[in-house]
Amino acid sequence: MAKNFGRMSIRDVKLSSLQKLIILINSGANINVRGQSNMTALIMAARAGNIEIVEELLKRGANTDKQDCDGETAIFGAVVNDHWRIVSKLIDYGANVNIQDNYGWTTLMAVASNNLVECTKGIKIIDEFIQAGADINIQNNHGWTALMFAVMNGHPKMVDKFIQAGASVNIQNNIGQTALDIAREYDYTQIVELIEHKIAELKKIELERSVEIHNVSRWL
Repeated sequence: MAKNFGRMSIRDVKLSSLQKLIILINSGANINVRGQSNMTALIMAARAGNIEIVEELLKRGANTDKQDCDGETAIFGAVVNDHWRIVSKLIDYGANVNIQDNYGWTTLMAVASNNLVECTKGIKIIDEFIQAGADINIQNNHGWTALMFAVMNGHPKMVDKFIQAGASVNIQNNIGQTALDIAREYDYTQIVELIEHKIAELKKIELERSVEIHNVSRWL
């Protein structure tokens, strides 16, 4: 009878040898079956940081976008547990980076709110997410965006990266705060200047557009 991956615990996935995994798959195990807390073997392996198991599951066609009982995917679990090689591997295999959990969080929000992410590493990961089609302006259930989390955690380089990638500085959360309001609340001078510069740029573009429209209309 085929063995059931859904019965494996996080400990099983973390400690199982690659050989054992291959035997289970070859015996007809369903690698996408959900187990405890609605987690698949891939979700458990990604959280545990077992890249060998993750790689083998991906090669065998494991679904990257299955969600557990909290709505979290394998890539979300890898992000919150700082398993960045696994994050990159999941992106390579086409993981959907825009899936939101039960609270509206995306993996990009988790990256932006992670205080353990070094600036250079954080920028590299953000680049990977953007190239994978990440929607920077998605809001969670409280109206927060990835930019807002980067602002709150005082990451000026990350904030600048988001802005350059098209993050909106005008979006408001559920209590009416913009990214600029949050930066001012936390007294992050450098971030305030970054956002104010972006707002000034947008106003200049809008003014130039208005003048252009006015000039064209005069000749109609």
